[in-house]
Order: sequence, then C-alpha cells, then structure tokens
Amino acid sequence: MNELEQSRKAGQPVKELAVRFPDLTRKSVRLRDRAVFFRSLGTMFEAGVSLTRALDQLAEQSEDPLLRQAAQGLVKGLQAGKSLSRVMADFPWAFTTVSRRLIQAGEHSGRLAQVLLRLADNEEQMLEMSQKVKNSLVTPALVSLCCLVLVVALPPLCLRGLLTMLKETGVALPWPTRMLLVFSSLLCNGWFYVGLVALTAVAWWATRRLLALPTASLRFWQALMWLPLIGPTLRTLAVIHFGQTLASMLDSGNSLLVALPLSAQATGNPILQNSISLAVTRLTEGETLAEALIACPFFPRSFVLSLRAGEESGSVAQLLLSLVKLYRLELEQRLSSFASALEPLVMSLVGAIVGFVVVATLLPMLKVVDSL
Repeated sequence: MNELEQSRKAGQPVKELAVRFPDLTRKSVRLRDRAVFFRSLGTMFEAGVSLTRALDQLAEQSEDPLLRQAAQGLVKGLQAGKSLSRVMADFPWAFTTVSRRLIQAGEHSGRLAQVLLRLADNEEQMLEMSQKVKNSLVTPALVSLCCLVLVVALPPLCLRGLLTMLKETGVALPWPTRMLLVFSSLLCNGWFYVGLVALTAVAWWATRRLLALPTASLRFWQALMWLPLIGPTLRTLAVIHFGQTLASMLDSGNSLLVALPLSAQATGNPILQNSISLAVTRLTEGETLAEALIACPFFPRSFVLSLRAGEESGSVAQLLLSLVKLYRLELEQRLSSFASALEPLVMSLVGAIVGFVVVATLLPMLKVVDSL
C-alpha cells in the first residue's frame, strides 16, 4: 500500500493530505505525462542507467506531483528488493493494469527497455488519437457554442433600449417581441447568472455521481452508441485501442485469456468490457480467437475475419497492428464526416435564431408605423 492510501485509511484530514499531496483533486496521472515517463525511463535504462537512478532523475524532473510521488515510491520499492512491476501495483492511480502486465513480461523476458519504449509508443498513439477526437468534436462544439451565445445574448442587450421604447408606446407587442423582452430582462439581472452557475454546478456534480454507477454508465454508453456518427466513431476508437493493446500484450508473451479482458479494460468502453467475457468463455472452451470474438457483437465483421487470417498465418500481433493503422484512417474519415455534418446544422440553428430576433424586432416597429 502506498503512502497516499495509508494516509487516507489512517483518517488524516483532507487539508493535511492536500499539503503532502498537492494534486488530490486529480485521481490519476495524465496520459501525456505517463507517455513521457515511460519514454524517458526506457531511454535511460536502454543507455545503461540503473532503474533506481533513472527513477530518481524522473522524480526530480517531473512537473506532475502524482507522477513524482509514484516515482519516489518506485525507488523505495526497488531498494527494498521488489521488482518494478510489483511496486507499480502499489500505485494504481499512476500505472494501469495493462502497463504492469507488459512490464512484468519484459522483466521475465529480459526486454524491459523495449517494453518501456513500446508502452511509450502506445501511450503517445492513444494521446494522438484522443487529440484528434477533441480537435474534431470539442473544438467545433465550443466554437458553435460561442457563436450561439453571441447571437442570443448580444441582440437583447444591444436592442434593450429599442424594445423598451416600443413597449412604452402602448402598442400591443407580438409574442416573439414579448419573449425577447423577457429574455433581455433575464440577461440584465445579476441573479440570473448566479442561478445559472449554481444550476450548472449541481447538474455537473449529479451527472458525475450518476455516471460513477456501473449501470448508469453502461446505459449512457449504450445511448451514445446508438447515435448516428457519434456511435460508429466511438466504436472505431475502442477497436483501435483494443487492437493496439492486444498486439502489445501478445507480443510480450501474455496469454489470450489474460490479454483479452485487459485490452478491453484499456479502451474505457464499458460495453466492450462487458461483452468481452463471452469471448473469454469461448476461448476457454477451445475455440480460436476469431471464433471467440464473433460472440462479441461489438467488433466489426471485417476485424474478426482479418484476425482469422492472422491466426492461420501465425502472425496475430503483426496483423493487429496493420488493422489498427487501417482503422485510424477510418476514424479520421469519420471525424471529418462528423465535422462536415455539424457545420450546416450549426449554421441553420444560428440562422433560425437571427431570424427570430429580426422578426421580433421588426414586427412592433411596423405596428408603430401603421398606427401613425
């Protein structure tokens, strides 16, 4: 048990723990920091630097307090005579089960440096894919949100004087104008923003607590997988992570019964994690990998058929890496299609809001002109 967990179980106050462990609000090491850690450790170890010395240097150089704490704990464990993979098990918030299994296989085979560099490659490729997804999905969404906020907020605030003047003329205002006046009054009220922030915070907290429940998380992912464009994109991303992790584990000497559930766990997709148990059961009954994965409806048929060819040729790991490259290209195409479909949708929504504001502003002015 690491020092952080011992302190928590001992019932130390949160303030004291926050002083000793300054980043308790984040529960795990970032993917980018872990990739740099494995790359640096593998490079130094391959150059002949001992693990203890290399970890000491990484602890001094790391800007992540969680990773620095883990590196210091690894040094103490190695000095106590434990293996690197065994000590890593004491820091589950820093190192995944997959990485520990791969390092354990590297220790047994004498290829620890190569395994560390392979882990760094995997983490960097996953980071690259995550960045592509964020750039293709999150960035357009944020830009669209900013445009909507400007279109919705600026007209009521800028036209508030004109709308108030029209209201004071005594002319019966149409319902679009009345709605615009109410919305304008809300935007000019400071308590509206206080309530909005409080409501957003409560909704965010409740959503996180709800998604922490396995059943709710599974239903949420099932709903996402049914959505057009989003569902196939998430499926392709999970297949890429699964294939890349499975290839690394098989190449390191892990058995399929061990590699399959851990590879599914590495994707972070609860649907795949639940359905992979069917494949594991069929493997224990003596079926091949391709036959076992057919029972798991998550994977595309082309993926399973390609694995069957790889099993016949005895090069499953190499074939998985080739499939990962193909699915990366497919993912990029899906992200491009999603971004292309999002643009006209956002433009239509912005146009509808602009039209509503124009109509709500012009209708009462026409009535005033007619009354003169």
